[in-house]
Amino acid sequence: MRVLVTGSGGFLGGHLVKKLIQQGFEVRAADIKPLDEWFQVHRESENIDNTNLRLKDNCDKVSKNIDLIFNLACDHGGIGHIMNNHYECMKDVLINSHLIDSAVENNVSKYLYTSSACVYNTNLQLDAENEIKLKEQDAYPALPDSQYGWEKLYSEMVCKQYMIKHGIKIFLPRIHGCYGTHNHFNDGKEKAPNALTRKSLEAIKNGDMNINIWGDGNQRRSFMYFEDCINGLIKLSESNFHEPINLGSSASVSINDCVDALERLLKTKFNRIYDKSATQGVRSRNSDNTLIKKILNWEPDLDIDYGFGNLIEHIKPKI
Repeated sequence: MRVLVTGSGGFLGGHLVKKLIQQGFEVRAADIKPLDEWFQVHRESENIDNTNLRLKDNCDKVSKNIDLIFNLACDHGGIGHIMNNHYECMKDVLINSHLIDSAVENNVSKYLYTSSACVYNTNLQLDAENEIKLKEQDAYPALPDSQYGWEKLYSEMVCKQYMIKHGIKIFLPRIHGCYGTHNHFNDGKEKAPNALTRKSLEAIKNGDMNINIWGDGNQRRSFMYFEDCINGLIKLSESNFHEPINLGSSASVSINDCVDALERLLKTKFNRIYDKSATQGVRSRNSDNTLIKKILNWEPDLDIDYGFGNLIEHIKPKI
């Protein structure tokens, strides 16, 4: 089977390409960035760089002679990035709209679009103490938390209509809080786990045990290590389920819990300085995994000690 991974120069795309190659797939990797800026480059794949998939001609080219597309391409980052780059996030609607159109024209049989937990109604995510586990139906009535979330929700609907009209098999995982190695950690696009790990290592190196935390530390998330996410994407693409589905850990943790984990792993204590004026996003977001356990007989289960342990080993040499 010939597989296309878009956004392959990014964090999740690089890991996915590696896993698919290991499983024997013939992989084409495409990204807008030049090759020397990709987080990971795998020589066993056909690598196409400097390719803007907001342009239809480029989508036509990369999707030729392909059986399955994993569309991961988007302008993405942590909460600080997506809440301050609404225009760029909204423009990503062009990627999915052009790419699925090209996929149909090129007779691609399967198309996986990576959606996001950002599609969920923000009114259900206001209370960290009385947390609501988000079910797939909770995306409607629609009130996503950002333009990034609106773009993801709209693109889900585009995919569903293309399946109805043309028969292409679609897959719509809503990814919750994926993090891990080979990712942003110090350029403004990093997610909370990577940022906290970097801050912790910097504090130890500098001998200043103060670390800055956005918000009050009580905001909650379901962080998922990339290995679980990659396994879920591949399992879903091999299933017969074609509706939106949560792909995330159901083990909710607070930002303070994350710092606790770093203190355990690094065998130290930090002085936590809370910046309540910083961008925080919703107060609470957690994944209800009832559906994914039913469909795949599986759910993400790697805990934050495992994930943060790997992050420490990966980021430490770069500090």
